[in-house]
Amino acid sequence: MIAAAGNTVYVRGDVDAPGSRYNVVHIGDKLVDPETKDTLGFHGHQIGEGTVRRGGDPATFALTMSKQEAKQGDRLIPTSVEIPLNFFPKAPSSNIDGQIISVVGGVTQIGQYQVVVMNRGTNNGLAVGDVLSVFQAGETVKDRFKGGSVKLPDEKAGTVMVFKTYDRISYGLVMEATQAIHTEDFVRNPI
Repeated sequence: MIAAAGNTVYVRGDVDAPGSRYNVVHIGDKLVDPETKDTLGFHGHQIGEGTVRRGGDPATFALTMSKQEAKQGDRLIPTSVEIPLNFFPKAPSSNIDGQIISVVGGVTQIGQYQVVVMNRGTNNGLAVGDVLSVFQAGETVKDRFKGGSVKLPDEKAGTVMVFKTYDRISYGLVMEATQAIHTEDFVRNPI
């Protein structure tokens, strides 16, 4: 039912030839767009690595490294991930107005050098190297002079550089945090 480095398991699906390497990934929480409530994807937690020993369906797969135990239902993802090694920071070519929907590592307050997931991607004009400003939403407070309430302006809290994009989401590295950053803070073109 569970396996770790040194164990051999059987996998189903379309795997490459023997010798091919894969990451073993546990599917975690949904990535939900706070605006539309659409599910944009799922967190994937790498729990190990392994190599296809024998092809077929089921194929034989040897776990060579594990951070946690592998369980039934975990997925195989090819080990090659295309992330450019050189980044050229620039402003986005289109107007971006999105939000941080998650932070890798699951903390509640986000600081410098942490990775965030945003609800904007290539469909919105984002590209690798784009730099965005992060804004905390201004609070709505009681107006003591005119009555009613007033929304305070959004305040800049940091800077994020995009390093991986998909159609509807992107991953960014927090390059600067002048205040604590939170999920659902806004990301916009730099000011």
